[in-house]
Amino acid sequence: MHQKITGEITSITLRPVKGGTLNRVSKAELSTEKGLVGDHYAGKSGRRQVTLILSEHLQAIAQNLNLKSIDHEQTRRNLLVSGLNSNSFSKGMKIAIGSDAVVEITGDCRPCDRMNKTIGSGALDAMKGLGGYTARVIEGGTFRTGDSVRPV
Repeated sequence: MHQKITGEITSITLRPVKGGTLNRVSKAELSTEKGLVGDHYAGKSGRRQVTLILSEHLQAIAQNLNLKSIDHEQTRRNLLVSGLNSNSFSKGMKIAIGSDAVVEITGDCRPCDRMNKTIGSGALDAMKGLGGYTARVIEGGTFRTGDSVRPV
């Protein structure tokens, strides 16, 4: 029998301006037309309306760099998800966030050289294969820190 797996949104950040400071928020809205409302990608269609990274990836990156921890904001990803492993995510998979929103994983969120600035020297290499995921919004809705994340 297939077991239902559920994770949790542990952190949400919006990037209002490309390259600018990230704002940590307790709730956010996903829209099929706008993506993650309030983010600099909002209003742009495509495969990168929202980005996610798994807490297990942050732990692995920190370990690879001999750091105690890495803050989710340093990765410049929108959502930090805990309680799910990377086997739960693959291109084309649909993920429910909270009670209403659904996103489709569109691919890996490849790290850029900016990671060496936000996390530290060697971060770009340490993040290869662990940079998170890009997604597009299939069904909009409001969600909060602590809401469930589950494959559908």
